[in-house]
Amino acid sequence: MTTYKKLNKIYSTNQKFFTTKDLRDVLEINNRRTFEQTVKRLEEENILTKIEKGKYLKTNSNYKKFEIAQFIYNPSYISFETALSYYGLINQLPFEITSATPKKGVEKEFEGQLYSYQHMQKELYIGFKKEEEYLIALPEKAIFDQIYISITGNKSENIIKEIEKDSFDIDKVLQYIKPLSINYKKAVKNKIYKIFNVN
Repeated sequence: MTTYKKLNKIYSTNQKFFTTKDLRDVLEINNRRTFEQTVKRLEEENILTKIEKGKYLKTNSNYKKFEIAQFIYNPSYISFETALSYYGLINQLPFEITSATPKKGVEKEFEGQLYSYQHMQKELYIGFKKEEEYLIALPEKAIFDQIYISITGNKSENIIKEIEKDSFDIDKVLQYIKPLSINYKKAVKNKIYKIFNVN
């Protein structure tokens, strides 16, 4: 298969991102050595951009960074200060794109952008929606996530303090404490009430 035909196979799909398996399916190459040589050639020809081992981007694709965040570590959803900024609940524009995941927390980097993933227990992997091609926390879940993680010491609660109390539904934030242990329920509830001056 010529490079031109390989290029057409890649660009004839609507996919922006490819795993190794995706590329095998698209290119229809079974021989491992031939496949690896083909992928390397596609990188050299600037048809594919390697994100990390086993994950590739169609070069010059019109992608959003939130899509990259979703692709390189899945399952995950955009949350914390990134989601709070997205909804206009805080004025800061964080450099780091932060996500929640039921997997181990990690940090990754691609093209100068830092992507961080905070571990959330499986019972708390809720309260998000699909926005275009990525998942993002609902506003109240992003507030809950930030407060919950601040209790574990991995995030600061200070960023929450600039959120106006009448800009969200506090009862919707509190509904997410249900899966927590009694001690954590109390800690999160007390912190929410303290931050937002709820009697």
